[in-house]
Amino acid sequence: MRGKVIGKQNCRAQPFELLAALLAPDPGGERAAWFRRQAALPGFDWRHLLFLANAHLVTPLWYAGLERGKLLDLLPEELHGYLRHLYQASRERNALLRDDLLEFLNRFAEQKIAALLLKGAATFADELYADSGLRVMRDLDILLRPQDLAKARQVLVDLGYEEQDHPEIAAEGWATDERHHHLPLFCRPGAPAGIELHFKVAYGQAGRALPTGEAWQAAEQVGFGGRQFFVLHPTHRLLHNALHALLPQSESIRANISLLQLAEFCHLAVRYRAEVDWRAWHQAGCRQGVGNELLGYLTLAEEIMGFAWPEELERTRAARRHAARYRTGGRLLSHPDFEEAAGGRRRRQVSRLRVQAYYLLHLPAWVWKNVCYAPGTRNLPSRIRLLLRKLVSPRSLGKVFFE
Repeated sequence: MRGKVIGKQNCRAQPFELLAALLAPDPGGERAAWFRRQAALPGFDWRHLLFLANAHLVTPLWYAGLERGKLLDLLPEELHGYLRHLYQASRERNALLRDDLLEFLNRFAEQKIAALLLKGAATFADELYADSGLRVMRDLDILLRPQDLAKARQVLVDLGYEEQDHPEIAAEGWATDERHHHLPLFCRPGAPAGIELHFKVAYGQAGRALPTGEAWQAAEQVGFGGRQFFVLHPTHRLLHNALHALLPQSESIRANISLLQLAEFCHLAVRYRAEVDWRAWHQAGCRQGVGNELLGYLTLAEEIMGFAWPEELERTRAARRHAARYRTGGRLLSHPDFEEAAGGRRRRQVSRLRVQAYYLLHLPAWVWKNVCYAPGTRNLPSRIRLLLRKLVSPRSLGKVFFE
């Protein structure tokens, strides 16, 4: 992945871009030099970068980027100590997570339950990161075949896990129950994270772009802990990453892109560059009407992380517009104290209104295509019922007006 200098050399960069620059697989060279120049400019605020790193769950990865870029000497002593402590804590937590993962995967194997590791869990198996502590994980996601769910649930219960109540994913007996794609979270007292058992890779447009049957058919075996398990094919893994970053919680229309996901996308693209079919990756999104959103995700990765654009794909104006909107949304994530210090309050308010207006205009279509989706004209009444409920519920209105 070729390094790419962001913005003008002597202009102060936005904290969002400053943070992203050191999350790429290779943060050294020109990117590190650019960051060093930025740190010397008036108004540089380490607290703002730390706020964003914590909000995006990339603090350990950011610390590693500072270290690989030979930039640790820039850190205030107290911040250096904090980052080092947090990084070590992440390593220790992920070591416990890895042990828990192997524990129940071995039990699954004994019961002849085929398990496909998704997202963070898959990074343990292929050691995607140089250090497993670099990837913050909120839970472990495992894809199973539907006929194995009952056995897998019992394995977890026998190991002391408890299924958590989750009304939002409870079946209601309507056709729109098809939106569900995993069981409620399983937690065990003292465990560092919960477990999600998936019976679909994803739901809504993401699930239709990457059907579960195709994912299983193309899945690859990987050795992990002395046994063989499955991970997605690299093309599907990159597709799943992008779809998961853009669609499930309306992230694309909210311009709310996770730097954790974007950084992992870049790491995956570098590791598996020879195996990825980029045309198939893009076409899968096009079939669900999100092809330009996927290209916008690539454009954002190129602009702020130095992603090397695939020669097989053409750039589009729509993709550039999406990327610009994603960048705007990323820049708007800020603590109020930092907003005041950064200045340009009116410009920020205008940008925020534009992002919110786009979200409000596109929200009904997103709900219709994702949360309410159920194929067939006879399912239209249940889709309309759920659409109205989702758009006017206090929870949904709270998301629109207060998040």
